[in-house]
Amino acid sequence: MLLAMYQKKEMTVLLKEHGKYCIVKKPVLSLLEEACLFYGSTLQGRTIAAKKILQIHQKVPILVSEKKETLWFPTVSATRDDCIWIHANEVVSYHAKGKRTQVIFRSKDEIELAIAYRTIQRQMRRCEQLRMYLRAHE
Repeated sequence: MLLAMYQKKEMTVLLKEHGKYCIVKKPVLSLLEEACLFYGSTLQGRTIAAKKILQIHQKVPILVSEKKETLWFPTVSATRDDCIWIHANEVVSYHAKGKRTQVIFRSKDEIELAIAYRTIQRQMRRCEQLRMYLRAHE
């Protein structure tokens, strides 16, 4: 199961369970686009919908699959080089560690991010709002 991904130059590092990772020779946004297309939509379409539903304009979470409720969120603007995409469905908890945030996944894997706790909290809340909207409009 994928837990997080981030871009490094023209490649993407995929963080998997149990500390494993792999490198793909594609940008993160291309991988998200492919995932959205697999489930019948586009990244742009998913982004526009999420912006409208959540009434936000930045750090927009992406609902990759409606049926599986697969949600990913960016830690910073998706256009920044230091953006890390987190698979929200796999997050079980997160807590502040000074100015950083420790994220713990179902698999017991952990990552420490140079992101404020409130940012992760807001992004997780946005994902939950998107999930609740989806369920209410089935």
